[in-house]
Amino acid sequence: MKYCSNPDCPNPVNPDENRFCQNCGARLPAGEGINRTGADSFQAPGSLQGWQCVKTIVGHESWVRSVAIASNTLFIASGSGDKTVKLWQLDSGKLLHTLSGHTSWVRAIAISPDSRVLASASNDKTIKLWDTAKGKLIETLTGHSDWVRSVQFISSKVLVSGGHDQTIQLWRLGAQAEVRSLSGHDHWVTSVAYSEERQMLASGSQDTTVKLWSLPQGKRVTTLTGHTESVEAIALSPDGLLASGSQDHTVKLWNVANGELIHTLSGHTDAVDAVAFQPHSAVLASSGKDKTIRFWDTKSGELLHTLSDHEGWVFSLAFSPDGRTLVSGGWDQAIKIWRLDS
Repeated sequence: MKYCSNPDCPNPVNPDENRFCQNCGARLPAGEGINRTGADSFQAPGSLQGWQCVKTIVGHESWVRSVAIASNTLFIASGSGDKTVKLWQLDSGKLLHTLSGHTSWVRAIAISPDSRVLASASNDKTIKLWDTAKGKLIETLTGHSDWVRSVQFISSKVLVSGGHDQTIQLWRLGAQAEVRSLSGHDHWVTSVAYSEERQMLASGSQDTTVKLWSLPQGKRVTTLTGHTESVEAIALSPDGLLASGSQDHTVKLWNVANGELIHTLSGHTDAVDAVAFQPHSAVLASSGKDKTIRFWDTKSGELLHTLSDHEGWVFSLAFSPDGRTLVSGGWDQAIKIWRLDS
């Protein structure tokens, strides 16, 4: 069976004989779509071959665009093109709650540091806040004028988001949410990340750049240039590294102290949609349209290991706080839980 190539398609199945998706109208590439009948096989080098897929969760009716692990490690969350967010017990994979209320695709989710609140960002231009214990809606935040692409908690009371309106919004949560807007990108803001250690905010954009912002002033510090296509994902590490994944098939590692490019990581054969630093290690994970998850040594830039169990685009990655569990979500509507053997 062939599948639509548009990552925003809500139900990318059954393109017609002229290679147009029946749901969103996107034309398939020359290869006539993504074939989900199997995954590429890779020889895994390096020292991370202990990663094993211990559970595959299937419950969404469309692609899984975003995943997150609660800091208390009791549950994981997933956001989907089916307009819902689902909470799952991490150990058993049991469905705990389905959060319904968005009127369009859920593009990004984040869980507060105390694990009590989940934020979901959607193409309906809103961010919704949910009580994770009760599975109930707390509040709907309206401030973006276009699709909201990325969201992250800075603290349990402060949230940051980025969207197609080319802005970054800082939300102070409380009885009545307050919002402050940061502008500077020339195209969609696709991703945001925050470093508590450096009080620094980063934003990635369709304009091919990454911008660094000093908080709480909201002042732009520098602009990182080097990618040749849209920056789709960014992540900040506690030791001062920034990773950026791009539609140009590369991941770049930057020193945020001076803005210098440290490594360009080449190995993906298509767009990179997710990057995540493994806690307590010098390892970065990345994933994307080539259906793989790749692990990199951030010191040498060496490719350490490749996983290829997903049967389609891998949109999102999230590590547990101890770095020994990884959750991934993809176009195959699957959530995969990976564990690193001792």
